[in-house]
Amino acid sequence: MKKYIYIILTFLFAFCSCDSPKSELSELEVKTKKIKEDVVFTTADKIKIQGTYYYNNLDLPKKQALVILIHQFMSDRSQWKDDFIDSLLANKYKVITYDIRNHGESDKAVKNNEDILKASGNAVLDLKAVFDWAKTRNGIDSTRICVIGTSIGASLGLYSKYELGSKTVICISVGKGTFEAFTGISELKMGIIVKRVNSVLFICGDKDGTYPEDAKYIYTNFIDDPKELKYYNSEKHGKDLITTQNPEINIIMLDWLKKYL
Repeated sequence: MKKYIYIILTFLFAFCSCDSPKSELSELEVKTKKIKEDVVFTTADKIKIQGTYYYNNLDLPKKQALVILIHQFMSDRSQWKDDFIDSLLANKYKVITYDIRNHGESDKAVKNNEDILKASGNAVLDLKAVFDWAKTRNGIDSTRICVIGTSIGASLGLYSKYELGSKTVICISVGKGTFEAFTGISELKMGIIVKRVNSVLFICGDKDGTYPEDAKYIYTNFIDDPKELKYYNSEKHGKDLITTQNPEINIIMLDWLKKYL
């Protein structure tokens, strides 16, 4: 009798110790995981800009396109949620978020935050420092950089199109004032030849103050094909437009990246 019990117990132990699909899946998940690396970018005017670099650990040495996410005024890089960042990583993009000067963990550079909205606030130098850093990384294809920004971040994205060589840009709730401040383009120059750029997606709520008209003004006068302007029936602005009412915008942005990045 003891002999039979021993045989049964041995069989059960061997059966239970066999690898199951669940354990194999867990092992695979352990091998591939999201890495969040804190980085500091030093600007030309010696301001320290705090950022986070995201990538899948197995993809670090692989040359991949980069998506730079820029927050809006009086926010910080934490506005970009993990689900969207994870979807970018799943599509084989590396990602950087950063805090504009005077925001989040970055250095304070001016006394009044509103000065950041002006050319003299030098917020463009923060983005240039990110681009300069990206060009030094072996795992980033610096010819394939996209900037996605909300509000002031959208205007900085357009600046990157004019001055930094980004391949494509997604502008959410872009404003005419910061666009003109950062690019140096204004209505006073409408009568002369102004450089035009392409590959820009504009997204805006159609009841968001003057922003629908601002987006249409930039889209019509300064952007060439491929381009797209999408309005949503909403008064929400920037991050609230894409997270509160219209999460499907994330899918639209991913589709744009697949086409143009």
